[in-house]
Amino acid sequence: MNALPSIPGLETQLGGVFYLHGEDHFRKDQSVRALVDAHLDPATSDFNYDPVRGGETDAETLASLIATPPMMAEWRVVVVREVEGLASSKHARDLLVDVAAGPPPGLALILSCTVPSGSKAKFYRELARLARSVEFRAITEADVPGWIMNRAREAHDVEFEIDAARALGTAIGTNLGVLAQELEKLVDFVGDRRTVTLEDVRAAGTRLPSQDRWRWFDL
Repeated sequence: MNALPSIPGLETQLGGVFYLHGEDHFRKDQSVRALVDAHLDPATSDFNYDPVRGGETDAETLASLIATPPMMAEWRVVVVREVEGLASSKHARDLLVDVAAGPPPGLALILSCTVPSGSKAKFYRELARLARSVEFRAITEADVPGWIMNRAREAHDVEFEIDAARALGTAIGTNLGVLAQELEKLVDFVGDRRTVTLEDVRAAGTRLPSQDRWRWFDL
């Protein structure tokens, strides 16, 4: 098991209920995986790891998973993706809010949620208040080049020149999952070189727009 990942807004303490919400599915899913890795002992994962989706389970099943203590390990990990799929069930809502208010020993309950647009439901507010909560807002176009440069440095130990990051961001958009895949392709393309340039982005076959909108920001 690893130490608890550094996620803004989360305390540096293992166990309890984690509520990860927002429209940025890529960073949200990456954080779910990091939290699972931080708690789960691979040697006993078959006994202590249960991933479910809100739209494919019910309150009774979820209550049973949460109530089961860890077996031959310190933590039992339950991941609920698409928590919004449980919002129509009062039993499920009450269960999750109660567990967030007082999680049993040995449980790491990881909730991943995309709150429906415009919803003001008390259920989501209560989870955000009671659990260790982080909102992953959708990234803006202006933030994409910086994200690419940081991701290249942190995940691949590669420097990404600003013009290259702008070009890739303009070509791909704000979908971080696709950007991460294209970034990995470019890292493979440059091989042992530790810098990705605009020429690399062009040579790798990335379809770039004929007009660079970033030029207008530099005028």
